[in-house]
Amino acid sequence: LEITGIPDSDRDFARQLRIFDRTIRAQRIANRRVDPYDQLLLFGDNFAKGSTRLALYDTLMLEAESRLPHEAPEVLEELKRKFLSENKESDFRKKQRLKSEMNALSMVKGGNHFEFGVKFQRLILDMKQAGMEEPNNVESLKDEYLAKIPHDLRKDVAVSMIVDGETKGKPQTWEEVRSRCDYVLQDRLDIATPAAGGLSLI
Repeated sequence: LEITGIPDSDRDFARQLRIFDRTIRAQRIANRRVDPYDQLLLFGDNFAKGSTRLALYDTLMLEAESRLPHEAPEVLEELKRKFLSENKESDFRKKQRLKSEMNALSMVKGGNHFEFGVKFQRLILDMKQAGMEEPNNVESLKDEYLAKIPHDLRKDVAVSMIVDGETKGKPQTWEEVRSRCDYVLQDRLDIATPAAGGLSLI
């Protein structure tokens, strides 16, 4: 199993724990059982090498040595609770950080729209899990996405347009804007593809 360790600078261990639990569940679904003691050992992979969290994990494992392996399930749950409470970002600071990250996010002209779209989607998910109201405002999210893409792209996707032979009205959600951006950018690439003999179709 491969789990990327979280650095101490990332204070959102709850997200890391969801990834760990999802990885363990995937093994069960694939009929590859991971017993509690092995899960406890794998839990150490959640922490970056040389990190303070890893040092804490090693310390807690030494303290629990006399209880293992027979109390592995209980020890694992204790460790999960411990790391959820240590080096934790306050709800207020987390919400402020997510707002700042959203404000700073933008797609420059000629930039990678796929990368931008994934980052935007991830921020919305993080905001939703943080209990913020922004992800529930459909109109605001659509306007936010439009405001963050280059002007020439925004001009093409914010209006009614023909997509695959079908007339589409103005986009109503950020997902629709994202889909139209993909369509327009792909169409631009198709037009710019050189014809046979090296001639440009532009």
